[in-house]
Amino acid sequence: MIESNMENYIKGGFNLIDFGKLLDNQDDEKPIFPKEVFESNVRDPKFSYLRGDQEKILEKWFKQRDLKDNIIKMNTGGGKTTVGLLILQSSLNEGVGPSLYLCLDNQLVEQVLNEAKGLGINCVTFREDNEIPTEFLNNEAILVTTFQKLFNARSVFGILGDISRPVIKIGCLVIDDAHAALNKAREVFSLKFRSSSSKYKELLAMFKESLFSQPFGTASDIIEGRDKYSILMVPYWSWIERIEDVTRLLSSFDDDDHDMKFKWHLVRNYLDQYYALVSADYIELVPKCLPIQMIPSYSKAKRRIFMSATLNDDSSLIRDFNVSKEAVLKPLQSDTFSDVGEKMILAPYNVSKDLTADVLARALSKIVGYNVVTLVSSNNRAEFWEKNNFLKPNPNNIVETINKLKTSKGNHIVLSNRYDGIDLPDDACRILVIDGLPTTTSLFERYSIFARPASRIMRINQAQKIAD
Repeated sequence: MIESNMENYIKGGFNLIDFGKLLDNQDDEKPIFPKEVFESNVRDPKFSYLRGDQEKILEKWFKQRDLKDNIIKMNTGGGKTTVGLLILQSSLNEGVGPSLYLCLDNQLVEQVLNEAKGLGINCVTFREDNEIPTEFLNNEAILVTTFQKLFNARSVFGILGDISRPVIKIGCLVIDDAHAALNKAREVFSLKFRSSSSKYKELLAMFKESLFSQPFGTASDIIEGRDKYSILMVPYWSWIERIEDVTRLLSSFDDDDHDMKFKWHLVRNYLDQYYALVSADYIELVPKCLPIQMIPSYSKAKRRIFMSATLNDDSSLIRDFNVSKEAVLKPLQSDTFSDVGEKMILAPYNVSKDLTADVLARALSKIVGYNVVTLVSSNNRAEFWEKNNFLKPNPNNIVETINKLKTSKGNHIVLSNRYDGIDLPDDACRILVIDGLPTTTSLFERYSIFARPASRIMRINQAQKIAD
């Protein structure tokens, strides 16, 4: 009798409690405050707590999260990736829509995915089929990919005026290292034609007369291929006058022309707003202002987060990324400098004229207790360090090299023209050698330096590549 009553009581008790509803409520009440998102996840022990600066910036963002644009300024090593991932997960939990994290290259994509795994945040990236992951479209995971995946004329996210692909709506978008991404965007919207190409020859013939109206000797040497260093700009009135001819000429290209294939539909209606620069090696067409509206997934994203270092001049974000003036004037940043690492910066040659590059290279190659990384501006200069037992990774194994730096000591690595986009915290790099300043690759940058040699913005841009 007692057993029968107990059985009925248990059955009745279970009937009174609807465990399904409890689970449903838990699903509905996903945390949206970033710190709560962080604390609710099952994390790797190395992510045991948020740093003070991270927490303060996340609090500031949360209060104004409904603004379309927010710029977050944090120093290198301050934990920007964690902040960006928590913002995206917070927005995902809030129901803002698909969340996208953009990186400069595949190596950084891997870094972000690894950090997300440590934080217990569900992330996905593109697979071999190149289809957009359904987990991203269904708001189940953050999509981490490269900047170029979104910004190109054949983008799987869709572009303005292309009915072959639907435009993917983005709820929250994070652009890591916004100023370096801006340089990538300029590359996407710029066209370059080598002197060996028919397009170069036809453009040169089209504007030869207007080039000769400038310093004749310089123009003559450029056109004849004798002067490899000088650059001339086509006068804007000449460019506008022939813009229809230029458009017809450029619209005809082979399908195996990879560069034009992934750019033409973005630029074809805006060539009248371009600069045309001519050198003996190539002609470069550069937009005065990026036609960013051609990427609707970017321009119409509900929330856009721009991760930036503290040194930058942000005015270019207004011009080219169409960032709001308010976001530039009031960036989110810590009130303290606790995220700035303690660094000793030395200029050896100023200490002693005997400390030449040869002496330093030999001495540094003998260090076994720390990782030493040298940054150089060219492959030719990298050869000097390779002769002193420094290893230069090729583009295919750069990820493995970075992982080796993070997991072992006594490595000696030289990186060619990789001043930004490399994350080497703590023991990954205790001694960093900067052998030469970053070199500019575009004609427009070189022409700008020539035209404005004392420009503060030019100096900041160069310093920023090193600071990041």
